[in-house]
Amino acid sequence: MTGEIGATSLNIGKKEIPLLFSNRAIAEAERIISKGIIGILNGFSQGQTGIFEVVVLLETGMEAARRYHRVGGKRITREDAYATLDEVGFTNAAGPIFEAIGAVLAYSPEEQEDDDPN
Repeated sequence: MTGEIGATSLNIGKKEIPLLFSNRAIAEAERIISKGIIGILNGFSQGQTGIFEVVVLLETGMEAARRYHRVGGKRITREDAYATLDEVGFTNAAGPIFEAIGAVLAYSPEEQEDDDPN
């Protein structure tokens, strides 16, 4: 997906769980964690970020996808995110989350214009 939205999904058997990250979703995660996204991402290599942060990112990404796709239903909770993490595992959740967030952080409208063949 292009633009300032990073979309991905986690697969649990035949079930697909959509995740969506935008600047707003990332800011919500930053607010809950009380740390900027760069600090969160860098924290993994420094041992200062862990499961809680991945759960919060899952929660905000799942909720943003639910709202964006207007599927209705109840709001995604932290418990939903923990259950998802339990099902897919840490690495299988963290990888797609970081890729989607990376798409948001790397977004540049100038690059999008350069890709336009007209």
